[in-house]
Amino acid sequence: MKRVKIAAAILLGASAIYAIYSVGYHRGHVEALMGERLVVDFHGSASQIDDAIARWGVKSHQSKADVIKTRYPKVTYFPTKNCIELELEWGWAGGTPIYCYKQDTTQLIEEYSDVE
Repeated sequence: MKRVKIAAAILLGASAIYAIYSVGYHRGHVEALMGERLVVDFHGSASQIDDAIARWGVKSHQSKADVIKTRYPKVTYFPTKNCIELELEWGWAGGTPIYCYKQDTTQLIEEYSDVE
């Protein structure tokens, strides 16, 4: 009986240590990614990213800060437009909205945001 209690305590302790390590590792990983993600302003993409985040925030009833916590921008450049895709961070579920803008403006020319 004593061995069973010791084994259960060891198993419970190892599980707790693993859970704490996993949460800390994921948090550090996310912070490192945020530090590595640089927005290069190419044909007005920086202002387009801000506009896309604001549009998604209005649609999803979230503040800009809340949108940034769960999503990151991915920019695809085409000859006549830039498309901003708001990718979900790892571990979140849902769709990915895409906003396409005329180059060097925040004029929206395509929107694919019915993805909730």
